Amino acid sequence: MTMPFRGIRAKNEAKSATRRDSEGFNVLMLRIAYIIPAAADFLLSGLTLMRTFGVEDGSMVPRLQFAGVAFAWGVLLLIALARPLDRTWVLWPTWLAVAGVLTAIGIGHASGVVSNASVAIAAAIGVGTFVSGFFGMRFARSAA
Repeated sequence: MTMPFRGIRAKNEAKSATRRDSEGFNVLMLRIAYIIPAAADFLLSGLTLMRTFGVEDGSMVPRLQFAGVAFAWGVLLLIALARPLDRTWVLWPTWLAVAGVLTAIGIGHASGVVSNASVAIAAAIGVGTFVSGFFGMRFARSAA
């Protein structure tokens, strides 16, 4: 005896497998949206601290404050990585900060202070942050 609903069951199983695959992709993109700016924050913090050695003028305090804020924001992003769907609110101020840094780098490049290599690296980090965050936020909204 044949089962009349066998084709429908197979279709539903294929749909649920596709849904699981897309959920996995979107959660991965959301996690990447946390990891990329966290790594960039730690890198910026370390580079700022290294460039501060030997500086004894008035720029030392703002540089150290920047390094501290960048490090703290990286830690915040890593904490948000533990529960990515519940802490998507962290991405909005992160995007605002990334947009501000990219704007400052663009202005610096236009004035001749920032090299082409720095612009390329910053643009790659910024685009990676925005694209992965977009896919992750889209999934977080549909899952809620």
